[in-house]
Amino acid sequence: MHAAHGGHEGAMSLLLNHPRADAVAMMAQRNERGATALLLAAFGGHEGAMSLLLNHPRADAAAMLVQQNKSGATALMLAAHGGHEGAMTLLLNHPCADAAAMTVQHDKSGTTALMHAAHGGHEGAVSLLLNHPRADAAAMMVQQTERGVTTLMHAVHGGHEGAMSLLLNHPRAYAAAMMVQQNKSGMTALMSAASNAGALDLVTEMLSPLLDNDHPDDVRDECVRLLLEQHGAATGFSLSSPVLSRSFRELSQLARVPQLINDAVVSMAFEREQQQE
Repeated sequence: MHAAHGGHEGAMSLLLNHPRADAVAMMAQRNERGATALLLAAFGGHEGAMSLLLNHPRADAAAMLVQQNKSGATALMLAAHGGHEGAMTLLLNHPCADAAAMTVQHDKSGTTALMHAAHGGHEGAVSLLLNHPRADAAAMMVQQTERGVTTLMHAVHGGHEGAMSLLLNHPRAYAAAMMVQQNKSGMTALMSAASNAGALDLVTEMLSPLLDNDHPDDVRDECVRLLLEQHGAATGFSLSSPVLSRSFRELSQLARVPQLINDAVVSMAFEREQQQE
């Protein structure tokens, strides 16, 4: 396990192939957190160590690929948590891998590999999972944890605009529904973005898939800012504070923002043209 955790391939090979060693028993051993050698290697993104384990002549690779530690995390989840794209590819493309099942598998809290990747803002890992030929991207994007947290919410909480964009602009994403999908507290990803200190950038990034992009960015951004401020005046919510003074459900009005922004953008652009004439 120590050799796998450090990615020391030579030491691993020596141990696994020693004539008096029980390689099967060694690969099945777990530490106090329930981690096996493969899980430790995946956590560190040690592809060579992972390959040694999965391709050992006495390894049950199919079983190892879905092994879980005491928290329910698999090798794919641990690799995604660190954004280790090479390790993730090795796992998903292994001949014994059931990539469709692995990508929707979750730990005891309901967290998936995609959620781990989005939470850390690992765009390459997010893209790899969403675009894997055997993965069901549509199903992955609407999965929720035990508390109702979605992958998009994980990305929003971290302020990871790149990950948010990958999710919302994916060909199989239903962006409008994803933005207003609620957790157990009634909070949505759009509400979280609006309550963030960098609300303007996050909300604009979230709404961009739904907005008319034929107008200048500065005009659109200004409309987002004004509409959020107007919304704040009506609900007691302030852009300058992450504290929501009213219930989360009252902020569901934000779902109407895309159409309001489109209307405002057209009006503001028209006014600018009139002033220039």
